[in-house]
Amino acid sequence: MIKLTNVACGYGKRCVLVNVNGEILPGEIMCILGRNGAGKTTLFKTILGLRMPIKGKVTINGKSPESYKPRELAQLIGYVPQNTSIPFTLTVFDMVMMGSFAAHGSNAWGMPGRENRKRAQEALAIAGIEPLSTALFTEISGGEKRLVIIARALAQQPLFIAMDEPMAHLDPGNQSRLLQLLQQLRELGIGVLMNTHDPSMVLSIANKVMAINEGLICAMGTTAKVLSSTLLSSIYETDMQIAEACDNTGVKHMVCLSRFCSPYERKL
Repeated sequence: MIKLTNVACGYGKRCVLVNVNGEILPGEIMCILGRNGAGKTTLFKTILGLRMPIKGKVTINGKSPESYKPRELAQLIGYVPQNTSIPFTLTVFDMVMMGSFAAHGSNAWGMPGRENRKRAQEALAIAGIEPLSTALFTEISGGEKRLVIIARALAQQPLFIAMDEPMAHLDPGNQSRLLQLLQQLRELGIGVLMNTHDPSMVLSIANKVMAINEGLICAMGTTAKVLSSTLLSSIYETDMQIAEACDNTGVKHMVCLSRFCSPYERKL
């Protein structure tokens, strides 16, 4: 379990977020909603142990992130950053195998062994990108890179994965693939903590929501109880409505609509 108790996080003495409380269990998907600059990434870095909390406590399975050795922490939580650029050329398979190498080490000669390769192959299969295994990471699309980085985190075989804006720059096809992948992770018992600006995705996949507004957690709880048109309109300072829609098979889904008003309409 990842647990946050009265956490304040930020830079130096400057707090970005205060009084953050919450928990996520393996097999749950928690989405964090908030405007740009609200502190979502800072909170991620604090949970991952990349920044110390200014106040309060973050624990993963009862211990603070900094108390774990790097390899132990890599076995508990994987990280999918928003930036997927890599300054060197590797194949997709080697990129994914890096996750296994970081969490589970190498053979006696300091080289990736059979288990590393097996974990990488399994992660590629779960992410649905096996055909890309021999491609160069630098030559695939942005959406494909995102899936590769998720597969790299999966190769760690962690209990949790933290994803920073995973839907950013994805076309509708890759968004659909990512949603299917998130469902698979939940079925595998992996907990997911995720930043997003897409309330419709939250409605379709998340168990829990943490909403940030003006440096505070303004709402926290199950998606069905917490997420509302009023809350979203307040956070994003625009008119947002949650509505029901049917797909082409007749299955009903909850979606979020944002109404754009032109300057001309506002004058009217």
